[in-house]
Formats: sequence, C-alpha cells, structure tokens
Amino acid sequence: MSCVQLGADGRMKKVSELNWNADKFRMMAKRATSPEQKTMLSKMAEMWENLAKEREAESVVRQIGELEGSKAASPVVSPSDKTGS
Repeated sequence: MSCVQLGADGRMKKVSELNWNADKFRMMAKRATSPEQKTMLSKMAEMWENLAKEREAESVVRQIGELEGSKAASPVVSPSDKTGS
C-alpha cells in the first residue's frame, strides 16, 4: 500500500495531497505497536505537514508576485497626471 500520492508528472502538486499524506502517517503512528515505529511515523507525518506549509507559503508568495506584476503592467494614473483637464 502506497501512502504517497503523486501527480501525473510524478511531482506533488497540491497542498491537500501533502496534508493527506500527513494524516495517513498520523493514523499509522496511532496504530503502531512499537515506540520506534510510532516515533518514526510521527516524524514522517510532521515532515509531510511541514512540506504542505512550505508549499502553501510558496503559493502565497507567487500570488503576491503575480499581483505586483499586474500592477506594474497597468500603472495607476492619478488625476493630476491627466492632460487636457
């Protein structure tokens, strides 16, 4: 059974997929019979969760960059800049 869900291109794409993997590892950790397994699986869940947070932050930064880029492409004209008034 594979817990890692990959996109068609073999890469993780969605934060929801990363969180899904974190949840799966948390469930496995709860069911683990040895302390070593529980620790390892809990650490894996934490790694998936951290990766999801990083991916989400990257998305926000990218969106801000796109917004700033669109502002640069269409500059705001103030009323004092208009000619013919």
